[in-house]
Amino acid sequence: MNLLNRALLTSIIVLAAAPALAQGKSKNLIPLERGIYEDVEIPCKQRSNASAKSFWGDKLNNSRTECKITKLKVEGNVYSFTGDCADITDEDSRYTLAHQVTVKDKKSFTLKTEDGTTDYRWCAYKMFD
Repeated sequence: MNLLNRALLTSIIVLAAAPALAQGKSKNLIPLERGIYEDVEIPCKQRSNASAKSFWGDKLNNSRTECKITKLKVEGNVYSFTGDCADITDEDSRYTLAHQVTVKDKKSFTLKTEDGTTDYRWCAYKMFD
């Protein structure tokens, strides 16, 4: 199996297994429903590993990166934090990334990072529900 296929398979396994691993393990640091969130421009039925985010109480992840929420600051409905992140295919590749989450309600938020700003809404408890 080549490296790209192995990375893709690992991503799918992590997103599929995350709800079971996260259940009851951590406190919700941001008042959002746990599960899979997709860009509002993409229908939930068409969600993909490439664009979805997963929230598990103390982590906000994408298909290739796991980011633990640290240094959380709250001002009203705006949650600013440092993501202590690692590429899931290379645990040695740790880095930090500033996040700003503006909670609209318990199932939608706006995420701002150095990569830009995107609106997300909750789609499911698991990637493949």
